[in-house]
Amino acid sequence: MDFKLGLFGSHNSSIAISVNNQIKEVVELERWVGVKNAAFAFHFPVPNPEQILQDILNYFKQKYGVHKYNMVAYTSDNNLHKLIESEEYKYIPHHTAHCANGLYQSPYDKALVVSFDGGSEEGFFKIFEAEKGKPPKLLSNIGIDLCVTYAAVAHYLPPIKREDNWWWGNLVYAGKVMGLAGAGKIDYSLVPKFYSYYLGQSVDNVNTAHERYQSLNISGSPEDIAATSQFVFESIFTQIIQGYKKDLPLIFCGGGAMNIINNAKHSAFVSPNPDDRGLALGCLLEVIKPSYVINSMYMGLPWTDDKYNNIDPSAFAAQIIENKIIGLAQGNSEHGARALGNRSILCKPSLGMKDKLNNTIKFRESFRPFSPMCREEDKHIWFKSNSDTRWMAHNAQVINPQESISSIIHLDNTARLQTITKTSNPYLYEVLSIMDNKGVDPVLLNTSFNIQGKPILNSLEEAKWILNNTGLNELVVL
Repeated sequence: MDFKLGLFGSHNSSIAISVNNQIKEVVELERWVGVKNAAFAFHFPVPNPEQILQDILNYFKQKYGVHKYNMVAYTSDNNLHKLIESEEYKYIPHHTAHCANGLYQSPYDKALVVSFDGGSEEGFFKIFEAEKGKPPKLLSNIGIDLCVTYAAVAHYLPPIKREDNWWWGNLVYAGKVMGLAGAGKIDYSLVPKFYSYYLGQSVDNVNTAHERYQSLNISGSPEDIAATSQFVFESIFTQIIQGYKKDLPLIFCGGGAMNIINNAKHSAFVSPNPDDRGLALGCLLEVIKPSYVINSMYMGLPWTDDKYNNIDPSAFAAQIIENKIIGLAQGNSEHGARALGNRSILCKPSLGMKDKLNNTIKFRESFRPFSPMCREEDKHIWFKSNSDTRWMAHNAQVINPQESISSIIHLDNTARLQTITKTSNPYLYEVLSIMDNKGVDPVLLNTSFNIQGKPILNSLEEAKWILNNTGLNELVVL
């Protein structure tokens, strides 16, 4: 048997395992320990990281029968790989791992890959020409950090909950400022300042980004500031990649690929785990170089606790139709930041449900959007998108804004859409089909099964706590 590990040790740490070059599973540390953005090393490390690593290795040993690894492929782990018994250790550069994560999950044999995030041991913005089965060819190493600067803006916008530590904010702010941007308009008087702010950030230092933003004395509506920042972010990004496009399809990866607005403008392929969560998988993919397309959508931790309220799709649909809010856990967890139906809170997306979720379960900023889920064949009824909509990686335009789906329509008339098929998520596909047969618009509001400040859950104890202490109406564990 051939056993390989992929290992990433900084924030959003993860470990991926393959058996005979078949990817089996990815353990995200935050789900293992219940601490958001958890790390083995560097920023925000967990206590006793060596013991936790050993616990995960013991889990793999019991499940897959591994005693010694043939290879550990690692990036950013502060020498943790040396604690794992292996015949070979192979360092994979940060952006090479991002590149492999995107390339081998894409349908393309060859692509232009843009890897950009807040920083790493080897820079923050690289452009590759990548072909499956070969090492990626670096075309350019861009000395502008768009991602740390993008996140830092949120610290100064009052509708966004301000974090006590802006280094921590650097990990949680970006999605919030993107959501707030949908409520604003571009303030063209601020555009020159934002160009100066973004183009002048040549280091991946959070303190420097904040100091530079403060020096600009930017004022105005928080919503308009967010919209202007998003506009300049997109504009600079487009200007940078324009000269490299050629005739190749585009793949975006790194934390910057979590910007669904920018992704949709370019119709780029984005994996379900393009940020640092996917680096362990990327390390493995770079050494294995599989000849088939990898789908890691549900490669996370399995649900190991007992089933609970194991109802069939008809009963589930009936409760949804009755406006119940249901927490659902089934199968393996999603691998990546988005809940895609295996660890989700679900309800009808009708008028008032967004406020109910925010006020009684999620306890988060009111401007932040919730996501719709529908069957792939139905998306044209409500949404317009030229991008892959399987895992919420792109914005879609809402073209049929009815009251029945009003709670998933963002302030700019967009939605972070997920579409499913009979094979991708059979249970929820059947739920949607039953809703359709009963004359109810087959769209679900889908949000992650957690509460604010916690990662997506993976235990019955946590799920029952949410059921008993929030406005969640039902819990279903299949």
